[in-house]
Amino acid sequence: MTPPPNEALNAIHAALQNSAAQMNDTAAALHDAAGRLDECPLFAQQTAELQARIENAWLPLIANFLTQIQVLSSSVDRLLHTESDQ
Repeated sequence: MTPPPNEALNAIHAALQNSAAQMNDTAAALHDAAGRLDECPLFAQQTAELQARIENAWLPLIANFLTQIQVLSSSVDRLLHTESDQ
């Protein structure tokens, strides 16, 4: 038996919100770790490269994913409101 559309939409909405929260946590942890790489002078060149990769590649990628999740979440939210209005 197929669940009603609003149940499926609610599940999708919850999954998107959960994903966004996890991505925010990941971004914060990466940002914090990148900042602490300066404390490792033994591998200065490698840590600088890693820090640059985190700051210039991973954090923008996560920000882009978060934007896409927000767009999807807004679309699902609108569908939920449309479903409840009917």
